[in-house]
Amino acid sequence: MAELLPSLPLETRCPPLPLRRYNGFWLPEAVLTEVAAIHACLQPRPSDVFLASFPKSNTTWLKALAFATAHRARHPPSGAGHPLRRMNPHECVRFMEMDPELRRDASSLVEEFEAMESPSITGGEGAAPASRIVYLCRNPKDAFVSGLFFVKKVSSAYGVGAEARSLSLEEALELFCEGRLFAGPQWKHVLQ
Repeated sequence: MAELLPSLPLETRCPPLPLRRYNGFWLPEAVLTEVAAIHACLQPRPSDVFLASFPKSNTTWLKALAFATAHRARHPPSGAGHPLRRMNPHECVRFMEMDPELRRDASSLVEEFEAMESPSITGGEGAAPASRIVYLCRNPKDAFVSGLFFVKKVSSAYGVGAEARSLSLEEALELFCEGRLFAGPQWKHVLQ
């Protein structure tokens, strides 16, 4: 991937991270190595469940609902020790390609996945045709507005992406409609 990365189309107008077009989608350069490793190495089991949604499309809600449903026998919803009472849904169902703890190398990523109990529930890339996929689609207008506010908030919080803070609604909408934003284009994401 290191050799391929510089040749991939680059989009810098969608702050705070530079994006590269890989397999038809615009992804942050920082996760491309992990995405390629997942596609190359991961062997999902038929019992695995993959959660997918376009960014800022109620992913947190989807993870909480899926985790609570899949693990209700072990963690009754009314139980005081339920993991969702003390943990963020993103800690219960981790993004494989975005989780800093998992972003080491392909072999450790695969080991982490294989160590998950069956059925494993995970968010992100890597689903096989035999696996189950739960996809949540949000109204594109809502996803756009939520995404824009999120990018501006993150950019301000981390002191990066001055362009994001000054990005006008019209400029952001143009990028969204062109599909030149994180994980975009949205309509292709839904169809895939």
